[in-house]
Amino acid sequence: MEGVDKSFAPLAGKTVLTYSVELFAGMPEVNRVVITVAAESIDRVKETAEPASAGKLAGVVEGGAERQDSARNGLRFLADIVSDESVVLIHDAARPLADAGLARRVLEAVPAADGVVPVIPVDDTIKRADVGGAIEATLYREFLRAVQTPQGFELGYILDLHERAAAEDYRATDDAALVERYGGRVVTVEGGVANIKITRSLDLKIAEAILGGST
Repeated sequence: MEGVDKSFAPLAGKTVLTYSVELFAGMPEVNRVVITVAAESIDRVKETAEPASAGKLAGVVEGGAERQDSARNGLRFLADIVSDESVVLIHDAARPLADAGLARRVLEAVPAADGVVPVIPVDDTIKRADVGGAIEATLYREFLRAVQTPQGFELGYILDLHERAAAEDYRATDDAALVERYGGRVVTVEGGVANIKITRSLDLKIAEAILGGST
């Protein structure tokens, strides 16, 4: 992102973060929104998110050194204000184009699983390389999926897994991987092709083009 904080990057007249806040604030199924950020950004996030939250912003929480630490901090905050049986959606604010239909598919699947992830098929051929860059194998694409957020869980369950992982210093690439590690069942629902992750400056231009085509 060439030094730009992607959460505050401008996207079609709003910040990237604002889109996610508006998404969940606009869903009647969602009662509270919690955002985890670096300590120095807390005040700025409050100023940005509060007007977009429809009164649902429950807190802006200091994050941690890595994404997993930040998710755990947010879950701990939620556990102090809602019941362990509550359903929680964990979303990456770098995905500003998620929509309510996708989020509802995740919510509806949570009662029958330990974790729910939205996915899309993998279009590219995926190869596994060794540490030197030489190709070791071509993976069977039919069984591969690209995973997105929001991911859904029961609050008490996923927080317990985060605490166990922290005690073991185990690092996962997403929250669902913790469910996999500790023997839980993760199911998939249909993701969204437009639900891209803002990782590079080019992704902002792609997101702007998608938004322009949807208006």
